[in-house]
Amino acid sequence: MKKLMMPLFLGLLFIGQLSVAQALDIEENPFLQASDEKLVKVNLDETTLTVFLIDTSRTMRGNGIQTTINLINRFATESDETTISVISYDDESRTIIEPTKDSAAIQEKLTTITCQGKSDLTAGLKTVGKLVESKQFTKTNLILISDNAPTSGEMLQKGTYKSKDIYSYKFANAADDFSKVLKSAKVSIRTLVFMDHVANTTKDFTQRFFENIQNDGFVDISQGIEYLFEYREPDQTLLSG
Repeated sequence: MKKLMMPLFLGLLFIGQLSVAQALDIEENPFLQASDEKLVKVNLDETTLTVFLIDTSRTMRGNGIQTTINLINRFATESDETTISVISYDDESRTIIEPTKDSAAIQEKLTTITCQGKSDLTAGLKTVGKLVESKQFTKTNLILISDNAPTSGEMLQKGTYKSKDIYSYKFANAADDFSKVLKSAKVSIRTLVFMDHVANTTKDFTQRFFENIQNDGFVDISQGIEYLFEYREPDQTLLSG
């Protein structure tokens, strides 16, 4: 059985001599500097489901969605024993790829993605919830990729956020609330965010929102995806398969 070890994504902790920021040569990334001498790797098998929940709203057009597609394709290719599902959300949520290990089928389906409308994250999270309820897998890892807090969908007046935080706080409250349902179901949530897409006036809120949603890692992927896959010291790589 092939097992993938991938930094920053899922699974075990590798304790190294360098901080994450130093090891990945991205010392300017404030979202990685918080971790001290830890490198997260993935160790997946057939009992694990990895769900990519991807924002396909209009702000993800261009580099955002292409980087997302490249990331999923590479993950699928380098972890061919892992079951993957892809769910999208914009004005509504869709299951683009049902759980599969077929990397060729994944690649083909990803070519059909288009970006439009607003971002109803709560709808996307609820689609993930239905998949988790099927109980086909003993472990579910959710990787949420986006470039903004939700701007449509269900609304919740009372919650973590208030009108002083952002005008769309009711959408944020609804998504935050349902993320707690997934966490209670033992879903591991990572959030990968294109912070360079976010307006300066809402950067602080956006970061806080996605940090609150996750329970296993928040990363700004504005700088690309290479460092998600590789960790190198002289004559050593931790990407194996």
